Amino acid sequence: MWQIVCVGKIKQGYWREAAEDYSRRFGLWQPLKIVELADEGAETPAQVQRAMEREGQRILAALPAGAHVVLLDIDGRAMDSESFAAKVSDWRNLGRVCFVIGGSFGVSPSVRERANERISLSKMTFPHATARALLCEQLYRAACIVQGRAYHK
Repeated sequence: MWQIVCVGKIKQGYWREAAEDYSRRFGLWQPLKIVELADEGAETPAQVQRAMEREGQRILAALPAGAHVVLLDIDGRAMDSESFAAKVSDWRNLGRVCFVIGGSFGVSPSVRERANERISLSKMTFPHATARALLCEQLYRAACIVQGRAYHK
């Protein structure tokens, strides 16, 4: 089973519906579970650091043992859809794969260190709900590319 571990809940129904739809479609090819973790509030730099550490502890606790961890990170490797599909195909041979979408403050150094790979959806900054929907869509697109289905034109 693959997982997406993400900090925070999607508040907007349209993003939640999009993420659920694409994750369901991808799940027909590869089982996928979405794990939502509580986010932390913070205002001062010290509070932000503590919030990232607490969120990081929850992320690390949610990762399946032995999983290949792929962190979504603006400084991660950017790929086009075909390159991402090739990675998804490779990752499928690894068994457990877990994508991590951090909170609004980013992720703690311990989460960054645990990641086996870091990928970027874009150099642009997206709300976390958008990032989750985009990841789910790209996973579905990757499955279609690997299977030679017509979704990716």
